[in-house]
Amino acid sequence: MTSEISLETFNTTKGSTYDLVLENSTFPLELTEIEVNAKIYKDGYEVFALLFKSDKTEMDGQGPFEQMTMTLKHETLGDLHIFMTPVQTMEDGHLYEAVFNRPKVG
Repeated sequence: MTSEISLETFNTTKGSTYDLVLENSTFPLELTEIEVNAKIYKDGYEVFALLFKSDKTEMDGQGPFEQMTMTLKHETLGDLHIFMTPVQTMEDGHLYEAVFNRPKVG
């Protein structure tokens, strides 16, 4: 499914929960924000960032996780392998960012 992901695909899942899979554990992440970078957006390309929020209580005090390619499971998109970076620690959780700069799909 990863080859078919696009800005349009993620727009349909904003606000939904993805399961971050690490070893034998899963942690819920909510897709809270989608940012489009219009300044470097070129014809035929899409440039956007996804922000996912974790719930600190769900993580048993762990985290933030290091930047790495993470496996995310979503009920309609299936399994995705996305490089994510922790960008902010808050009182109630952590924010992770995934940045895409790729040719438009379709």
